[in-house]
Amino acid sequence: MVINKLDTPVELKLENTDESGQYECLNILPNVPTALPLSRVYDRLWARPLELSLNFCDQPIQWEHVLCKGEVSNGIKQCDPIQGAGIYRFCVCVQRENYPTKEEVAAELDLDIDTFATLPGHAIYILPPLIIKSLIPIELMYYVKNTDISGSLKAGKEANIHAADVTKDFEIGINLENFEKCQELTIPPKTYNYFVRLRIYDKKNRRLDLGVRIITGKSGNVKLSISAPYWLLNKSGLPLIFKQEGSKTDAAGQFEEHEIARSVTPLLFSYYEKDEPNLVCIRLGKRHHGAEALPQWCNKISLENGSGTRQLHVVQRHTNRPDWVYNIGYQITKGIGKFADTKIITIAPRYEIDNQSHHKLAIAQKYLINNGNSENTFLTTLPKSKLPYHWPRMDLDQLLCIRIMDIPTCQWSGGFCVDKSKSFHVNMRDSEGRCLLLKVEIILQGPTFFIVLADAETMPPPFRLDNLSPIPVKFYQTEITDDRLQTLLRPNTSVLYAWDEPILEPSLSLQIPGGMTATYNLNKLGEGTQLNYENYIYLAATHTFNRPVSSDRELVLDSTTENHIIFKRKEKDKRSQMWRMTSDGMLEHYGSMPPSEPAKSRPRGLVLDILDIAPQPTEIVPLILRKADERRKSTQTWKFTDDGRLMSQAGPMCVQVLGGVNLLKDGAIAVLGPSPNFVPKLPDSPSYPCPVPAHMLVSRQKLRPGSGCLSVQVIMDGPIRVLQIADRRHTEVVVKSVSCDMNDWEVYDMADRPSNPNDEETKYTASHLEVTMSLKGGLGISLINDVPEELVYIKLNNIFLEVLKTPALTTLEINVAGVQVDNQMFGAQRPVVLFVTQTQQREGPDNTPALYISAHKLPSGKWNAEIYKHLIITTKRLTIQVEERLLWKLMPFFGYKSDTNHDMAKVDDDTQQVISAGSTVQAKRYYFGMLKLKTGRVTLSMVTASKLSPDLLAVKNSLSMHLIAFEEAKVDLDQFLMNHPFETSSFLLNEIMTHYTEELKSQAAKILGSVDFLGNPLGFVNDVTEGLSGLIKDGNVGGLFKNVTHGVSNTAAKMTGALSDGLTTISMDDKHNKTREDLRQVESGQGSSHVLAGIKGLGYGIYGGLTGIVTQSYSGAKEKGIGGFFKGAGKGLVGTVTKPVAGVLDFTSGMANAVRDTSRVSSRVHPPRVRDPRVNPGAQGLISSYSGALARAQWLLYSLNNNDYSEYIISLEYLGYGENNLMAMVSSHSFRILKQKSKVSEEMLFVKLKDIVKAEFKVVFDDSGQSTGNETQTRRLSEKIYLTLTMKADVSRSRDTSVKRPQIRCERINIAKKVCQQINYARNLFDDETHTLIQTELKDNSC
Repeated sequence: MVINKLDTPVELKLENTDESGQYECLNILPNVPTALPLSRVYDRLWARPLELSLNFCDQPIQWEHVLCKGEVSNGIKQCDPIQGAGIYRFCVCVQRENYPTKEEVAAELDLDIDTFATLPGHAIYILPPLIIKSLIPIELMYYVKNTDISGSLKAGKEANIHAADVTKDFEIGINLENFEKCQELTIPPKTYNYFVRLRIYDKKNRRLDLGVRIITGKSGNVKLSISAPYWLLNKSGLPLIFKQEGSKTDAAGQFEEHEIARSVTPLLFSYYEKDEPNLVCIRLGKRHHGAEALPQWCNKISLENGSGTRQLHVVQRHTNRPDWVYNIGYQITKGIGKFADTKIITIAPRYEIDNQSHHKLAIAQKYLINNGNSENTFLTTLPKSKLPYHWPRMDLDQLLCIRIMDIPTCQWSGGFCVDKSKSFHVNMRDSEGRCLLLKVEIILQGPTFFIVLADAETMPPPFRLDNLSPIPVKFYQTEITDDRLQTLLRPNTSVLYAWDEPILEPSLSLQIPGGMTATYNLNKLGEGTQLNYENYIYLAATHTFNRPVSSDRELVLDSTTENHIIFKRKEKDKRSQMWRMTSDGMLEHYGSMPPSEPAKSRPRGLVLDILDIAPQPTEIVPLILRKADERRKSTQTWKFTDDGRLMSQAGPMCVQVLGGVNLLKDGAIAVLGPSPNFVPKLPDSPSYPCPVPAHMLVSRQKLRPGSGCLSVQVIMDGPIRVLQIADRRHTEVVVKSVSCDMNDWEVYDMADRPSNPNDEETKYTASHLEVTMSLKGGLGISLINDVPEELVYIKLNNIFLEVLKTPALTTLEINVAGVQVDNQMFGAQRPVVLFVTQTQQREGPDNTPALYISAHKLPSGKWNAEIYKHLIITTKRLTIQVEERLLWKLMPFFGYKSDTNHDMAKVDDDTQQVISAGSTVQAKRYYFGMLKLKTGRVTLSMVTASKLSPDLLAVKNSLSMHLIAFEEAKVDLDQFLMNHPFETSSFLLNEIMTHYTEELKSQAAKILGSVDFLGNPLGFVNDVTEGLSGLIKDGNVGGLFKNVTHGVSNTAAKMTGALSDGLTTISMDDKHNKTREDLRQVESGQGSSHVLAGIKGLGYGIYGGLTGIVTQSYSGAKEKGIGGFFKGAGKGLVGTVTKPVAGVLDFTSGMANAVRDTSRVSSRVHPPRVRDPRVNPGAQGLISSYSGALARAQWLLYSLNNNDYSEYIISLEYLGYGENNLMAMVSSHSFRILKQKSKVSEEMLFVKLKDIVKAEFKVVFDDSGQSTGNETQTRRLSEKIYLTLTMKADVSRSRDTSVKRPQIRCERINIAKKVCQQINYARNLFDDETHTLIQTELKDNSC
């Protein structure tokens, strides 16, 4: 197979070896593997570029000398030009694939090795001799000194150099724009992975150090990766200048234009002052504020990791103006993959406005609005645009205000903070006091707060005010004094509302004009303070309200200065015309009472009375105001009759106009006079009154509608908190949907609320679902990745589930009695990841569920949201034991991807950040009346791995996370509680993660006190404390002894293990360290296994110390020649001392671990796995259904093959003959006959599958058997069934009858038949795997 890695097609000439001169040519396209014809594989191979005028290479391409699997040979070929000058070179790399070697074929076919030539099975790679790759974001120019080789290279691209002779020293130089001077770098041949600095200088002779990584691959070619230590990406919108702390000059590459405007391309930076600290300072460009401004350098910044903010000050030279201050943020990102030698520092504005609304908006700092200067200093943002924002005055309040410029009468909103991630609505008012809402989303991405402004229609408002009463009510935020923000809510109307001033207290005040004022907290559901108002009445001459327009219409009773009563024209809010009927029937005059709050007590005013001492039934008496007097009760008590008269209790007399209806005019005197008589009763007919004369009709008219008492309550309408105002006496509350546990979440409507024809009545179906489920046996869940491989097994015990679903609500309640999560990876030191912590006996039983989930969901209506009354998740005390290997395997399972192939376009992610910030406005929201997560005490342990596989190491490196080993750190975490959040899922998850991260940080002392390298001192203290507590409370002396023993042995084991790990690291022998780690892989809780592991560690340490100097010297010489020999000898000499000492420490650690596990108190004993790990996938790579028998057989297999996890079980069958309990075990590599002896399996026969030709069974009849009278039974007793294996040795000696084949007797023929089938199946699988070519790539970083 020929693989062309050049950038041009290659012509390959296949020339006969018979010297006839005949040949055939093949064209090899770039990166297209091309197989040679079998008839021409032994021809001589010549190559040259197809598109260039060159001769074929000077020497043929040889491959026959590469004999071993995986062996690589390389060389440089040269093509001379047909005409002119110029040499074309390329590398040829020959790699032997995984085909059988010549020796293996000869042994398989029993042939003489000298009778046939080398078998082809090679990959021939054709590569450029020198590759220059640009890992910087700008164009570079390269050249090779003293040659004609030069060229330019775009950002992120690479160039193949064919004229360079990499077999000799050569000098490479790099130039950039404005960097014309270079100190060339000399590169000697066979320079393997090596990193060096290349110095270049700009026009002002300022130095910049570029990084050059030199890699000589197995193919013999050289790859140069050009990088810069730091990229400074200025996304702030400001012209910024950088320098190293303490330096007198600015960093290289910055000129006059950088003082004026922001540089679009990243600035390449390196530290250039050796005697100064490796820190960076930033200032604003000098020309940004003119010649009179003096920019100051900010506080120093370390470019190693993390993020932060800085303030850039600009001082005005000759004025007392406060400094201009600009807030910027920075984020440091370490490159991964091919950018691993670079760190990207993004400088961004601290705040950025992202206008996602359809309005043109004005943005201003609040103080400018208060001073009336906003018209000249505000910023304007167009729809669907963004702009950076910097505070005009950092010394004043940092509150942002907005205004909709599309609405000319729109006023500025209240000021709101923008330094925390949150979402809310902002309220603006127009000239008529109407509320104009906008949605504000503040998102922290990197160092920048994105302030996303969106139309309010995208999300429900936070509040709605419903006035269902018949009177208007004024509302305003409590602490606001601006009259423009106090709005009258008209009767039977609703208004959407958000806080006018978000930074003030979240309380709302309601006021009835002329009535009382009350304050309400909209975050508190339920009924609040009632609103009362005095609802006075007019005593009206009814007849005058039906008259046409004239001066004598709408007459009511009024009082004169002498307290006489007359009829006057009705005037609005005139106190002398207003009356109040008391509970005892008196008509109290409002004008005679002093003004006061309606809810407060007041002195009683004058009441309506007559002028005389007592009335005469036939005489007219003038009306007058007197003080209330119990003795004049009869003349001061009144009532309204059904026929429209105002009657006195003193007799059949009513209020009327003096002189009759003709004198019913403005100023007429009101008197008490006789009522009209009844018409006489006729026989057999009812009596009826005479018609009432018009001048005697007096009725009452209310000053305001309603009863004078309003109820105010805060209820929920989905995610909207509704402040509902209703007349308590005259409004019937109709509950549309009620739940037994939804007292504060009922959906209300008012019976007398005016209907809106645009409202669609919600029609519910009559569906009702109620599910109750009890799973006593629990539920098991397996997490299987794409390998496939079972990672963990989750067992939930004794589950009780209750679901109720109706059109109005959905409730869910789950109780799980027990939870356990098992680590299903083979070789796990902590087989159980999570389980419920056992309580001590003196604490008594804990019957609370291990996991409790309660959720209450409501219909969301038209909103893109999920509405929950509450979501509560609680757990018992848990123990969590995390292994590093399992952690990194779980990360890809849950969606994390370690992208190591970053390209140049992905480095600058500013656009993606803005898109992500804007898209959250349209994202689905989740509302919770209460979101509560509560955990008990968590006992944490972490087990680290000394060595990881490449895929897991890539995940770890991409996360830049370093783990430390600790054990049983008891952590108490506060509950997570949020009330009324209405956020996206990503925001809520981030809040939860932040909360628990901060909680863990607050418990850092407990974790630090439990680390292994300190010997877990906090665990020792807890052990002693627990033992003393048991001694004092229960008199448990044995418990004290066990706890102290456990603590001492645990501390000793941790410290000796940490010292041993350090010593083995010093020895620098990876092979020795891996074997040592395999010997120490013991599951926690197995004391005898710890003893055995300690003994093995001691023996292997001594063995490694004695043989290390020989083995490491040999391996070093094999890999890197004479230099590697001396390097390996030095490592072996160090290991001669460190390895035996580490072995002694391993032995001590094993003994201490055994003592620790045997002295562990019962409450600390870890539970075993619920079930054994699932069987590894077979040859087809498929996960089969779980089998407990196969899982146990697999554990037995690994106990026999020293934990060789590459071998997997196929079957385990009991042969069932005699009392020996023989078992036949078939695996992917071998066949075993085992004998069971007191729970220990002894290996009776071991045969490798490669030595088996076939398996068969036979039946042998024994004539010595006695007859039983039953022919069938006699035949069965006389027959013997044998399992026979045909071995390769048997085939070669088939004529030698003295050689016996292995035979195993079986009890029944069906067992023998089944075992034969399984052996033959395993043999076929083994042959398939053996003869399957595993394609290997040339692991060469240079190609």
